Amino acid sequence: MSGLAGEGKSHRGRWALIALVAVFIAPVLVAFFWQPTGYVNRGQLIEPPRLVSDLAMHMINGRATALSSLKGKWTYVYFSHEVCDQTCNAVIESLVRIRLSRGKHKHRIQFLVAIVSPSAPPSDERVSHSAVRTAYIEKSALGRWRKAFGVEDSAPPEAGRIYLLDPLGYLMMSYPLAIDPNDIRKDLARLMRVSRVG
Repeated sequence: MSGLAGEGKSHRGRWALIALVAVFIAPVLVAFFWQPTGYVNRGQLIEPPRLVSDLAMHMINGRATALSSLKGKWTYVYFSHEVCDQTCNAVIESLVRIRLSRGKHKHRIQFLVAIVSPSAPPSDERVSHSAVRTAYIEKSALGRWRKAFGVEDSAPPEAGRIYLLDPLGYLMMSYPLAIDPNDIRKDLARLMRVSRVG
């Protein structure tokens, strides 16, 4: 009789072990195989994200710096040629409105207007908003910017796109200029909600 009791305890112990293992493995399996369909990114996801923080640039006051000086916040980058023209200012206005829509989290967002290979260093900020930084990229540094932003060697980084860097300095998304600003806002809201940085 004691043999049957021992065998019963052994089966219960085995089932307890299996249940314990299942409790720890089930979440991993669900995370690996589950493909949520409830959310689709509006922008083009850059996979894998690229670290771009060490790229050289000059602020409008002539101070040499690197893109890493903007780390710590979600940073939208827009490339312009020579000056921040009407299109550039329209993009900035849209992005500033998106930033304001984030309410108490707006301090986590900033913008960079990067003037590509100006014939002469721009003499002023061109953009009047506290969350917008204006910098210029010299011709000698342009090759590294092209490579980092994934464009052809023969072309500058696209003025027709808006790029998003995460707070750690990784290029992770880009958007066409024609995108609805609400789509950018939705992506940003989701990123800021799930992110523990910036």
